[in-house]
Amino acid sequence: MPQLEGRVVGITFRNSENGFSVIKVQSDSRPKPVIVVGVFAMVQEGEEIVAEGEWGTHPNHGEQFQAKTYTTRPPNSLEAIEQFLSSKWVKGIGPVYAEKIVTHFGMDTLEVLDNEPERLKEVKGLGKKRRDMLQESWSSQRSIRQLLIFLQEAQLGLHLAQRIHQTLGENAVALIRENPYRLIDQIWGIGFHKADQLAQKQGLTEDHPERVQAGIRFILQQASGNGHTCLSEEKTLRDTSQLLAVAPPPVQSQIEGMCQSKELIKKSLPARRDSPHNLVPYLFLKHLFRAEERIRADLSRILTFQLPIQSLPVDTFLTDWQRIHKLMFSEDQKAALNQALTEKVSIITGGPGTGKSTLLRALVEGFSSQEKKLKLMAPTGRAAKRITEITGLGASTIHSALEFNHQTCHWKHNKDQPIACDGVIVDEMSMVDTSLMASLLDAIPDTARVIFIGDADQLPSVGPGNVLADMINSETIPCIRLQTVFRQSQDSQIIGYAHTIRQGQIPHWQTRKEGDFFILESENASDVAKIIGDLVTERLPKAYGIKPLTDIQVLTPMNKGDLGTVELNKQLQARLNPGKKGIPNKGQLMTVGDKVIQLRNNYTKEVLNGDMGFITDINKEDEILTVTYDDREIEYEASDWNEIQLAYAVTVHKFQGSEVPFVVMPIHPSQAIMLTRNLLYTAITRAKKHVVLVGHKAAINRAIQNTRTLFRWTGLQSQLRGE
Repeated sequence: MPQLEGRVVGITFRNSENGFSVIKVQSDSRPKPVIVVGVFAMVQEGEEIVAEGEWGTHPNHGEQFQAKTYTTRPPNSLEAIEQFLSSKWVKGIGPVYAEKIVTHFGMDTLEVLDNEPERLKEVKGLGKKRRDMLQESWSSQRSIRQLLIFLQEAQLGLHLAQRIHQTLGENAVALIRENPYRLIDQIWGIGFHKADQLAQKQGLTEDHPERVQAGIRFILQQASGNGHTCLSEEKTLRDTSQLLAVAPPPVQSQIEGMCQSKELIKKSLPARRDSPHNLVPYLFLKHLFRAEERIRADLSRILTFQLPIQSLPVDTFLTDWQRIHKLMFSEDQKAALNQALTEKVSIITGGPGTGKSTLLRALVEGFSSQEKKLKLMAPTGRAAKRITEITGLGASTIHSALEFNHQTCHWKHNKDQPIACDGVIVDEMSMVDTSLMASLLDAIPDTARVIFIGDADQLPSVGPGNVLADMINSETIPCIRLQTVFRQSQDSQIIGYAHTIRQGQIPHWQTRKEGDFFILESENASDVAKIIGDLVTERLPKAYGIKPLTDIQVLTPMNKGDLGTVELNKQLQARLNPGKKGIPNKGQLMTVGDKVIQLRNNYTKEVLNGDMGFITDINKEDEILTVTYDDREIEYEASDWNEIQLAYAVTVHKFQGSEVPFVVMPIHPSQAIMLTRNLLYTAITRAKKHVVLVGHKAAINRAIQNTRTLFRWTGLQSQLRGE
């Protein structure tokens, strides 16, 4: 492959996200600098570069060298060394101190920085703080550069390299050489295919045990990403063989070995829920199997611990509460209150308008009247804030209640140090996944009463498992379903249609001028997108006097396609926050004022998957982006930018547990693969005042009839039944 050697004399363009750059290189073999294009994430002016690639001709810019791979050499002149030390990658000094250091050490400067950094104290005016910063950044940038060159064939980019370096440290290259597949488990955002590229570079054969085991793990991790805690052995074998392009026998052999070492757990479960006696082997990742085991054990522990006889007669409390608040409970509400105040563990489920909020207030007062210490929790900050508004008692997220310990990377509260309380109420239980439920139950003392409240017909949790539905369907925990829709809710089309949809029936769609549910029909997907843009930016704000960024949320079934989050966010950003300079992030441009959403739990920053906020500052020089969530400012370094994305439009899954006055949703045949009953039901029940569906009534009706994604493969129901 042709080579080009020379000194970098200019940087014309650089994409800070993926490192793609256009640079100028002065080669000894050419009179003028050569334009070189390629991924040069950290290459700076003054460095010597050796690139391999191909010569080509750009229609506008003429001859250029297209680099496929490259290596760098230290600057080889005093001017080049000084220029290099002045770059942003070497923190602690600027042009003035760079000149002082080079003047003092001359051509030995880089040798001193590499091997004798203590000699920097010889430079007049270079204080200890600045010396320490320089040493740290010099060591860091050197190891990141080595890592980037090693990763260049996998095209992982600067931000991913920085995240790998933060996690694996200065020995990152050696650790990856030893086992490239560790990146899948340890670095969020890297999948099997990228790690496999690096493994192939190390010469691993297609059926190498490490590669096959990584493939098996990846298939099971993909299943957990789709909500399952297990997968049939047959499907795991088939999918892994297809992924790796290897025959089934080596895969089967590694499955057996991983089961023997207990990395995987094999258990027999019903092949289908309607055939409970037809058992087939299923495979679990160990941590998910153990989580389901812990849920069963802790529920049993709490249920079987006997409390003293109830001191407050429930009937008396119900009568007094109704008299004081001038409200009448429905019969199912009375049954739910009686259950919650007498049973150790209970579940209350029901749809919108059935009085769950009223019950929550009554339960809080019931505990308070007995001078019991109660902990109120929800999976998200917004849901916790809503509990506080309803009850007047402070509520927290489950994560906050368990208190993550950043030093040990474990929860502070667990079976050895339980939460100090007499009762726990968890709202929005449909959002709680298997791992979080296991950690929560670990931290609940034997003596506490536990009440789970949620709508079992909403979408299940984003994380693996279907905890609320499995607990209900196991029939091992007392459960009341609220079915009475109260009079004040009966006039709401949102609530009426929601209950009709939940039952699998197609509503008699009506458009009322003063109604709260509208369907705007349009055939073409691009027309649907334009209508949504007009609704959010002009029509709804003008008609109702509302703020588009805070009072309206666009929900959509998927990320890709003309009506997915990516395209809708581009269009809405252009209309709601136009014409600002920003930073590229995963194909999107992030600018000050943008509405964004957090994509994963980050316990260090105390930001959870689904939290939404606004970009309030961008420091391009230090590559720090600030997002304000309610009253908290969170800083994101470049390596963390992939944790957020634009949120003018978000998926229905990401908006679980949240409410907003106005929901606008595209629903079109092009989204057919994702349109299901519980997705539609969840979307419309997120609206407090109005729902506007834009698209096809036929697509809406098909969604109601599609129950496909209601089911997840888990072992919890069988665990709870003792099967």
